[in-house]
Amino acid sequence: MTVKILPQSIAQAIAREASQPGATPLVRAKLARILTEAGYEGYEVADLFRTHPGHVLTLLACLGLTPEGQRMLDSGTLPERLGEAIAQLSPENQGIMLARWVRGEFASPDHATRYARIIQRDEQMAF
Repeated sequence: MTVKILPQSIAQAIAREASQPGATPLVRAKLARILTEAGYEGYEVADLFRTHPGHVLTLLACLGLTPEGQRMLDSGTLPERLGEAIAQLSPENQGIMLARWVRGEFASPDHATRYARIIQRDEQMAF
C-alpha cells in the first residue's frame, strides 16, 4: 500500500475541482497528476473523479503532449483518446500528426489514433 501524503478530504476537494464545468482536459490531467504524485493509485483517482481508470490514464498521458497539442486538447479540436496516442510520439512526430489532424487528413479520430500507434511502433523499433 502506497503512503498518501494528502488526506482524503483534500483529495476529494481536488476531485471536485476536476468536475467543475470549466475544467478543461488539461486541468483535469494536472489534478489527476497531483493525486497520483500524492500516493493515490489510478483506480483511486478514478473513483474520486467518478470515471474509469482508463480515462485517468488517458488524461495523464495527455500531459506528454507538446504545448501545441495541449492547446488543441483544451480547445476541443483534439479528442482525448487521440491526444493520448499522439503524446506517445516524439515531439517532431507529434507536430506532424497534429498538423495532419488539423488539415483533416484522417477519416476519423480512430483512424488518426491507429496511424499514431503505427508511428509509435516505428519509433520504438528505431531505438
